[in-house]
Amino acid sequence: MNGREFRRFGGSDRKTALEVLEKLIREQERLELLDEQPRSEIRFEVFAEKYLEHARNAFTDATYQSRRTMIDNLLIPAFKGLPLDQITPARIEQFLARRRRTVSGATCNRNLGTLSSIFQRAIKLGYLVENPTEKIQRDREPGKPLPLVPTDEQARLIEHLPEEQRLLSLMALDTGMRLGELLRLEWSDLDLQTGRIRIRITKNKRPRMAQATGRVLERLLALRAMRVVPMSGPDLVFPDAIGGRWMKWSWRKAFKQAAAKIGRPELRFHDLRHLCAINLVRRGMDLPSVQAVLGHTSLISTLRYAEFQDDTAASRAAAI
Repeated sequence: MNGREFRRFGGSDRKTALEVLEKLIREQERLELLDEQPRSEIRFEVFAEKYLEHARNAFTDATYQSRRTMIDNLLIPAFKGLPLDQITPARIEQFLARRRRTVSGATCNRNLGTLSSIFQRAIKLGYLVENPTEKIQRDREPGKPLPLVPTDEQARLIEHLPEEQRLLSLMALDTGMRLGELLRLEWSDLDLQTGRIRIRITKNKRPRMAQATGRVLERLLALRAMRVVPMSGPDLVFPDAIGGRWMKWSWRKAFKQAAAKIGRPELRFHDLRHLCAINLVRRGMDLPSVQAVLGHTSLISTLRYAEFQDDTAASRAAAI
């Protein structure tokens, strides 16, 4: 048809095969009349833009920006010009083999996950029948050990941070809030009399409550006294952190420098959330309660901290 050869399975008998052929011819004639292409022939870069339009509303800003960067800089250059139905598991394996030369298996899994999400969206919209990534085995990701930092070293870490970073970091350590949750925090989310914190925008889109410790509440009250009400936009607790100097390379460098000063250069900001959970478990809080504090949808995510609960039990046994 139109100079192109099509191969389709038409059944085991001649009559069924002829019916399938007639249907294909009618469909091709309809597409040529309307000057359209079969949906399966849409090229990867074209559908990737459609996917990103969906992702803008479906995911958080951080997730959207991360996927946008990956798709623009990595996936489109790798699969540009290919119709969706020609991106086979073999092609994807070749792409991953090239990636493994320079990045970790975990990064390859993130790339594969984004590809899978694109293809799933294509299936939902009728552009594809099956997801080619489903036949590809993910790389093994060795679990990153949780940080073991005594409480006195945790305090020294906070002290070594620049003054403007201490409250943000202290809230992460004392409440287990994620960085994104802290950066979106508005003054209207805080009850400065009780110390209750309403976390409206979360990773799993389930709002939850947090409780400020005494030292956090004291610093929040001091910060509130110096607050400048914005002329427009949200009244953020940490307004300078959004797209400002806190989130630039110098901010990350300052945190790493503070960690290095206490002899823990491997620490990341997210480890403050882990340390919050470890502190709670070591002081006797049960795992379901820790789950509620961290906002995990499943207790399975919280079970990684069970080893520290066992350590507490072992210490009590030794004392007895």
